[in-house]
Amino acid sequence: MLGRSKHLLIGFIAMCFNSLYQYTWNVLAPLLGRELGVGAVLAATGFSIYVVASTLAQPFGGGLADVKGPRAVGIAAALLSALGFLGAALAPNLSVLYTFWALGSVGEGVLYGIAFNLAVKWYRDNMGLATGLVSLGFGLGSAIANPIIAAIGDFKTAALSIGLVEAAALPALMALADYPAGLAGRTPLQMARDARFWLLYASYALGSVPLLTLASSLHLLSSGRELVVLASIYPLAVGLARPALGWLADRWGVFKALYTALAVSTFGIVFFAIGVPIVGTLLIGLFGGSLILLYLNASSRIFGARFATVNNGILYTGKAVGGVLGSLAFSYIYEAAGGSAAVLFVLASSIIAMAMLAAVGRGCKRAELLSLN
Repeated sequence: MLGRSKHLLIGFIAMCFNSLYQYTWNVLAPLLGRELGVGAVLAATGFSIYVVASTLAQPFGGGLADVKGPRAVGIAAALLSALGFLGAALAPNLSVLYTFWALGSVGEGVLYGIAFNLAVKWYRDNMGLATGLVSLGFGLGSAIANPIIAAIGDFKTAALSIGLVEAAALPALMALADYPAGLAGRTPLQMARDARFWLLYASYALGSVPLLTLASSLHLLSSGRELVVLASIYPLAVGLARPALGWLADRWGVFKALYTALAVSTFGIVFFAIGVPIVGTLLIGLFGGSLILLYLNASSRIFGARFATVNNGILYTGKAVGGVLGSLAFSYIYEAAGGSAAVLFVLASSIIAMAMLAAVGRGCKRAELLSLN
């Protein structure tokens, strides 16, 4: 028991650092804009680079970790993650900054996959709760960091500080990670031949749009003190609900938990349309922030734990689609047609995601649904 508890702690701490690439962006982007004189679309490009690079790295890093173990792969990824912040802090122009940000995002993506799947592989009996506890860090880290970054008020100083702390702590942490032996599950090729996976993939990509819109573009929907408050509340909300919804997935069944989270997240978008951003931020943070946990739980339960790092990494690439839609597409619509049209775009994405998830549920036999409880 002590051995697997150790891996929960490793995953949790790694997730705290991982969150800094995503949920500090609403505080870092305005600082970057002032220092380099870039507008909303160019600032959103940095977030899109992170989403695409981190998600596309997960299948490759996950495949190596499943075959070779998470230790060496995790150490290399930790060094890359730290390099992303250090390089961004010292970059002389936006092109160099984007290059280092992409490299760091690759490291973050691989670390995310390892951290999450430590819980999947060690806690197959309570997978929802365990992955929820690990994922709590993916929010809590930024909730602590955002007020500090805002107080620093300088992009380069903030990024350099984060990079130095990561370089000191993360490689040592990942040197303690390991996976259990004797696991079973479908290979990535077997999973890719199952139509349910692609429906799940499309549903996740579209369902993540509200969450990723707030992660990248909350600074377009609020400003000043309100932005700092919302940018700090948001990642905390993202983390807090994950253990509870993971626990519900263990008891209700993962599909019931997913339907609930998607519905409430969609309802949260309405509050931005009627001018109550704090309620919308809380609902999307609490329930939209738990969607990745629940989608990965569904994948792990359907396709097994043996190749979960690579299989979940493939599913996680749907975040790249959602990230581009929630950052670049949202910013473009916002500048071209206004905030109401941009919010309507996010709402439509979420509704389509619910329809696709329902199709996955219909594709599972009754016996399989019961096994997902």
